[in-house]
Amino acid sequence: MIQHRQAQQPILPHTASHADRSGRLHVLLLRYGLAVLVVMLTNSVAVLLQFTIDSHIATLQMMFLFSVLMVAVLLGTGPAALAALLSFLSASYFVVEPRFTFSVADPEQVIRLMVFLSVALLAGELTARTQRQAARAERLALEVAQARTLVESDRLKSAILSSVSHDLRTP
Repeated sequence: MIQHRQAQQPILPHTASHADRSGRLHVLLLRYGLAVLVVMLTNSVAVLLQFTIDSHIATLQMMFLFSVLMVAVLLGTGPAALAALLSFLSASYFVVEPRFTFSVADPEQVIRLMVFLSVALLAGELTARTQRQAARAERLALEVAQARTLVESDRLKSAILSSVSHDLRTP
């Protein structure tokens, strides 16, 4: 019996965990890469809108905020934080005057950018937290359903045992 258990264990136990870590790393890199891609696409659209229809800076910042929320919903908290930081830097560099520099001439714009970064980080965290709580509620609902099934099974088992014991006692 002991030999049988040893035969089932992998020869190199760290190989399975290495593959698991490699898979998690791949997924993590994919999530963060997609967050960067979303910000790049948002930045491209914002720059095009800025030069074509002369959009207001606040409108363009709302586009970046929307992209952060989308990343938070689809990819989670970490990628959303990265998207918020990259959106902040992109808006500072490409949208706010003077363009193509990280210096901001108007002190009001500094406040707007800081508020934007704070709101983007907070909204991303809240959105991701909501997603986690929804997933947790779904898992709990599944556990409750399984517990109810077990209780019903136990009730039926008790009823059958009671019936059989009654039949055995009465000739």
